[in-house]
Amino acid sequence: MEKEGNVCLDGDGIPTRQEDHQHTAMEEYFHDGYYSHLAFAVPHVSMNVRDIDFGRRIQLDSIMQKSITLTNHTKDKITCVWMGDTSHVFHVTPNSCDIPPLKSTSFRVTFKPTAPDQFYGAELECYAFYKCLTEYWQLEREYISPPWCLPLGTTGHTFSQQSETFLPKLELSSQKLQFPAVSLGESSFTSLLLRNTGATPIQYDFSNDNSGVFLMKPYRGIVEEGQQQVFLLHMSPTKAGRCEKVLQLRLNDDDRNTQKVVLVGYAEEAAVKLDNDGFLFFRPTCLNTFSTQQYGVRNTCRVPLRFEWMMSSDDAKLLTVSPQSGTIAPNEHQMHKWSFKPKEESRTLMKPVLVVTTTRGRLLSKSYLVPAEGKGTLGSLRAAESSVDCHNILAGCMETKNIDVFNDSDCDLHYELHVDSDKVLLQKCRKILRARTIQTIEATVQPTTCGTFTVAISYQLLSSADDTAVYIGEKRHLCYVVVSAVFPTLVATDVSCHGSASGRNKMQLWNLLNLSRFNSLMMKPLPLSSTSQKTTESMMASRPQVDMSFGAAPVGSEDCIINLTIANTGTISTNWYLKVEIDACVAIHHNC
Repeated sequence: MEKEGNVCLDGDGIPTRQEDHQHTAMEEYFHDGYYSHLAFAVPHVSMNVRDIDFGRRIQLDSIMQKSITLTNHTKDKITCVWMGDTSHVFHVTPNSCDIPPLKSTSFRVTFKPTAPDQFYGAELECYAFYKCLTEYWQLEREYISPPWCLPLGTTGHTFSQQSETFLPKLELSSQKLQFPAVSLGESSFTSLLLRNTGATPIQYDFSNDNSGVFLMKPYRGIVEEGQQQVFLLHMSPTKAGRCEKVLQLRLNDDDRNTQKVVLVGYAEEAAVKLDNDGFLFFRPTCLNTFSTQQYGVRNTCRVPLRFEWMMSSDDAKLLTVSPQSGTIAPNEHQMHKWSFKPKEESRTLMKPVLVVTTTRGRLLSKSYLVPAEGKGTLGSLRAAESSVDCHNILAGCMETKNIDVFNDSDCDLHYELHVDSDKVLLQKCRKILRARTIQTIEATVQPTTCGTFTVAISYQLLSSADDTAVYIGEKRHLCYVVVSAVFPTLVATDVSCHGSASGRNKMQLWNLLNLSRFNSLMMKPLPLSSTSQKTTESMMASRPQVDMSFGAAPVGSEDCIINLTIANTGTISTNWYLKVEIDACVAIHHNC
């Protein structure tokens, strides 16, 4: 059979027909060509009816028969064997039969009740298998497969027209069934439970939906006392919107025992709600840079949607979106990140389109035009002062100066600062300055020598503030920093004496104290390494010594008191310290 192309082996090694299984098991269960006009899969063996209702039978000595037909759709002979009712009320003849390839055979179903005023029901089963499997020991193991089962439901009763049937006592799990929302062309399923709470059997018969939107299995049968029956229901809407159907449940073949079961379902179309009434706006953006905008899309359906942003080639040069495609869950509000990068200084109107489709079913799509407006502009920075003065800074020391930078343009600017000298340091070089705002930059001035220096600070625009940014255009001047570095200076301007040295004049005292050398040394700046020391002793060690002579006097004579006047001739305040040898008998008193 495999060589002839009659069958093939599936993933489990079981012989099966070559078919394209693209539907779920539930869909194939309902769309079998009998309960539904559709048949997703051609069966190996089919039966023209699935249930037989013999209705009312009053004469017990007569036999009621109905015929059914089985068709062999395979290209090999099959054998059919019936498993009858254990009570033998329902019986099929012949009990077994061979059906040639692509042929049909009829069987007779007999209803022979045994007692009046009773309900009868049974499920007969027909098992069909390949004729060659009767000698399975001669076949290879992979070609041995289980038979196909074809169930047949049978019902009937023996109540006379003058007799009343049993009063049904039952419980339904729900009188109104709500199907999950689906897309057009998609199927939805639910279940219903009927429980027999009485002491007599219940015969049920559901009405059919002629439109084919709703299907039920089984719709006719018997529920014995104390038992229950589960019904499977299928919905496949043919148009968008609400679907509703009222099924009539007829019990015990009596119109007075009728209940209603309402079936409700919804077929959803692709629909979303866009933020800002469907418009997207970008703030003014500097040329060759980009601005971002978050834009929200809400799925107003109860089914997932697949979306994709589409735009023209010209718009794609200016706009990017992330994600560009994906899925939105039911009632999800999803944010999409848009980026706008203008190429010219003008206002631009772009027209991206959002296409949404259902993820299953007929894949119906819907398009939304989202006008996006952006403006490209040129931006520049300026400093609050064109020249920042840093006067009287001690050479070798650091001083911080604040520089206010203004962005007078309508767009945000990413920029990087540049300094042409190491005498001025900036704390952070790459920054972002929002439109029409001010930003304070800390500049650290650290001159190494005395004098006046002019340092230029410039900036260059960037495409972004991260490490992947590229430069835009040339460097632009921002401001100057004028640094005046000085050194503290002290000068001895006057000297006088009292006590034992009172007879000396100023010139003699000036020469004895060597004040000319003292003044020359104090006018010279300290080395940079000395000004950076932390202790006064270390700074004094780096200074040259000045030999001062206080003359001679007899032992026990009056003390020699010298008054030395020192003036600060510099532009900054000066802290000074005079140190003498430890063994010198000199006491210093400061008079400020």
